[in-house]
Amino acid sequence: MPPSEMGSRANTGLVAQLKSGCGNALRAWSALAVWMPEFCYDLPEKGVPILRINVLRAFLVAWRRAAMVTAAALVAIAPALAHHSFTMFDMTKRITLVGTVTAFEWSNPHAYIEIDEVGEAGELKHWSIELGSPSILMSSGWKFSSLKKGDKTTLVINPLKSGQAGGFLYTATLPDGRILSNGPMRQP
Repeated sequence: MPPSEMGSRANTGLVAQLKSGCGNALRAWSALAVWMPEFCYDLPEKGVPILRINVLRAFLVAWRRAAMVTAAALVAIAPALAHHSFTMFDMTKRITLVGTVTAFEWSNPHAYIEIDEVGEAGELKHWSIELGSPSILMSSGWKFSSLKKGDKTTLVINPLKSGQAGGFLYTATLPDGRILSNGPMRQP
């Protein structure tokens, strides 16, 4: 709408603010203070502001900002939501594995030991064993260098309920003979 068609009705307090400049009007109308090139026009000679406020656009921009803040918050908490429970492990059973470490992953949120075990029939079986977080493991004596590829080790685990080759570590006997648990609350 051109300035000549906008009419001459205005709030007198807003008139005074507009006379001091469009920037002050934007600050006064903080709820509508969104960047819009057509937001302010020059003041007419008679002192009546010609202000084009696109309320729908202001609402949509404010809504978009709120949606972006919400999305950013969800992305920030996603790692916490991604953490799983330990119900997939059968905590009533224990299995002993004797094998060779193929990888020791010291990472958050959990460390992992990948181990190859030779079965009774001579077949090779690969196991993926989950541990606690590095900060919890360090309090029970673990270091990022406690195991390395090729180390022979004995692990006592709580197996997966699904029967797949995986589990949750109960204790580990390291190559130097030390026995470490999966945290200070699970001492061997």
